[in-house]
Amino acid sequence: MTKARTRLLLNQPFFGSIALGLRLIESHDLPTMATDGKTIQYNPDFVDKIGLEMTCGVIAHEVMHVVMKHHLRRASRDPDKWNVAADYAINDILLTSGVKLPEDRLYDEQFENWSTERIYDNLPDQPESQGWGFVIDMVGEDGKPLDEATRSAIMDQLDAKIFEAAQVAKSAGKLPAGIESMVDKMRKPQVYWPDYIRRALGGEIPDDYTWKTLNRKWFTGYEIYMPGTLKYGAGDIIAIVDTSGSVQTKEQEQFLGELSSICADIGANSITVIGCDADVQTVETYNPGEEISTLNTTGGGGTCAKPAFDYIEEYGYTPNAVIYFTDGGIYDLDSIPDPGYDVIWASTEPMAPPFGEYIPVKILEQAA
Repeated sequence: MTKARTRLLLNQPFFGSIALGLRLIESHDLPTMATDGKTIQYNPDFVDKIGLEMTCGVIAHEVMHVVMKHHLRRASRDPDKWNVAADYAINDILLTSGVKLPEDRLYDEQFENWSTERIYDNLPDQPESQGWGFVIDMVGEDGKPLDEATRSAIMDQLDAKIFEAAQVAKSAGKLPAGIESMVDKMRKPQVYWPDYIRRALGGEIPDDYTWKTLNRKWFTGYEIYMPGTLKYGAGDIIAIVDTSGSVQTKEQEQFLGELSSICADIGANSITVIGCDADVQTVETYNPGEEISTLNTTGGGGTCAKPAFDYIEEYGYTPNAVIYFTDGGIYDLDSIPDPGYDVIWASTEPMAPPFGEYIPVKILEQAA
């Protein structure tokens, strides 16, 4: 098992890095292998029987149970049928990621890209099982089911591990397409930013030139025919990201998804990301073509906005628009004067800002 995890870490670092965080427990009471989100429990006779390569595959299978939170999502569904539905969802991704699995794996092309819940609803009451690679509900230290607050906190912690593992694998050039697609869905933007940005700016930044309209300044002043401008650009954007203690991992990742969408869709000259809680913690500037793949979440204090706006003024930034990502509950809104540029307040909770425009940001639950 240790050798299989090491091989996964070298060849499939996404699966390997998450597997390293799961404690290995040998158990002769278990027929094959299972996970409860904290451990990988295995029967050594089963591991010896299937060999190293297939052991790698089954470990990756158990890792995907954890990644897709199957140990936390079952609710009142039948556990055996839930496990079968989860196996169908997992094996689809693993096979497209180049992971080799035992021949008796469960796979049906009709279930490709289906959520586990949807597969469950379309299975017979007693579906055929593949006989290996099980998932067990996570329970508390007292052996009782997790309460909702604990379950939510564990999901947030797991999301952080998933995104970190994906970034490590991507940096090594070994992030499978199926996993990258899954992670992208988890970060899917909820706002179509071009509409908001261009409405805020009024299309004042020239992106191109056209002879369909004349440049009035040149024609009126000098009677020289020059092309007019097409104004669609977004100029220089500042994104203030709330890094206070109330902002959870899933919100930070949603903010990252929105920022990634802005990078891809807006065509800004630059995007400066300011991390702020009770004070400015981080400042990073991205130029055209640069990807915002991670957020520096240094902070954890109270939620204040004024320090970020003071920083913009103090250091002479002249943004065409500012987007403030927050979970609401900003303590000092009434003390911030209107800065004179467009401000969009993107919040996961309703708010009434003293200036600018509020738009809601929905936090996505994992659907796979």
